[in-house]
Amino acid sequence: DNSLRGFSLLFEISTTEGWVDVMNASIDQRGIDMQPVRDNNRLWALYYVLFLVLGSFFMVELFVGVIIEHFAKVRDVKGQGLMTDAQRQWASTQAFIMKIRPEKLARRPTSCKLRTACFDLVNNLWFDRFVVAVIVANSVSIALTTFGESESKIKVIGIINGIFSLI
Repeated sequence: DNSLRGFSLLFEISTTEGWVDVMNASIDQRGIDMQPVRDNNRLWALYYVLFLVLGSFFMVELFVGVIIEHFAKVRDVKGQGLMTDAQRQWASTQAFIMKIRPEKLARRPTSCKLRTACFDLVNNLWFDRFVVAVIVANSVSIALTTFGESESKIKVIGIINGIFSLI
C-alpha cells in the first residue's frame, strides 16, 4: 500500500522467513479488488529468487568488506597491531632467523650406484610428469566405475587400480 510496507516486505523476504507465502500470494494476485487465481503470473517467482540470491550476495559482500576494512585499520604497517611489545620482538626475531637460515641441499650419493640411479631418477623432471600422469590415469579409471557393471569390467578396473597402486 505504501513504501514503508514495501520495504518491510522486502526485509521480511531477505530474512527468508515466510518468503514462500509472500511469493505465492504475489504469483496468485490479479490486481486491486480482484480475487486471486492460482499460478496467475509465475514470473513473480523469478523476481523473488533473484532478489534472494542477489540480496544475499550483496549482504555477504558488505559484511566481508566491513570486516576487512576493520582489520586493515587495526593492524599497523607491519601487520602487528594486535601484538604486545614482547610478541612483536619475538615475531621480528623469528622473521630474522628465517631469513638467515641456509637451504639444505640434497647431495647426490656416490657410494652406491643403485642409490645414485634412484636419486637421478627421482630428481628428473620427467619423473614428476610420469607420476602426475599415473595419478590422473588412476583417477580416470576409478571414475569409470558405474552401477550394474559386468564382472569382467570390474575385474579389469581392479587390476588397473592395482597396477597404479604399485607404481
